Amino acid sequence: MDTILTLEGEIGRENLSTQGKKRISTYHSLKKQVASLERAYQGAEDDEKDNYADELDDATEYLNNFRKATIDFLQDELDDLKAKQKAKEEKLRLKKEREDKAKAEEKKKEESNDNPTDIDNLAKPSKEDDKKSGGITGILFGGLVLVATLGAVNYFRNK
Repeated sequence: MDTILTLEGEIGRENLSTQGKKRISTYHSLKKQVASLERAYQGAEDDEKDNYADELDDATEYLNNFRKATIDFLQDELDDLKAKQKAKEEKLRLKKEREDKAKAEEKKKEESNDNPTDIDNLAKPSKEDDKKSGGITGILFGGLVLVATLGAVNYFRNK
């Protein structure tokens, strides 16, 4: 079986780049041209065989070089595709681990909320306190930004 077809099958037609698809179609066209030159060489008379032989040798050499380059190109694409798939799988695995960890922590919090005498619960401020301090901080920060903006506008207006 042809190595190029094997690589194409491993990569998948939908995962091939445009250049990869062009290389494969060009390879098949060159292969057909070499086959037609071979048929012409076989059917040629003795005096024409020398011309066909030279042309056939050149075409075969070009086809072999193009084949090697295409195999290298497709192998690189396959390696890239495998690396992307591996990274995607790793990302999904890490996401699942984070979700599992978050569920475990949530379950632990629920269990600790059931026991109000737990020391951890006593040391933590309530959620309402967090909301109030965030609101005051936001108002102060917004006021500072407003003063700075008005000062900058006034400065540039006077210049």
